[in-house]
Amino acid sequence: MVGILEAAITTIKSLTDEEKPQPLHVGEVMACWIYLAGLEIAKVTVQAGINTTNDEDLKAMLKEDLELNHSQRDRLYDFMLKEGITLPPAHENMPHSDSNSIPLGV
Repeated sequence: MVGILEAAITTIKSLTDEEKPQPLHVGEVMACWIYLAGLEIAKVTVQAGINTTNDEDLKAMLKEDLELNHSQRDRLYDFMLKEGITLPPAHENMPHSDSNSIPLGV
């Protein structure tokens, strides 16, 4: 009976104690860093797709994908900066171009 009572008290104490947040594990940092680097590459790839297609449906889907990418990157940037994680290098945005000015066969 004493063991059960002690276990209950220990459980209640663990629920009420305010522990300091643990720092991120190296695996968690690596996963965030790799995901953010992938989002940066995907951003440029999608922008290139938008610049080279004439299909309006495809452009709409790519623009939607770019908005989602932007949202995820912003959230991850904020989180990583708050945690003190160095950010991966970011690619510059693709300049806007006209898909009709691309020569045939390119």
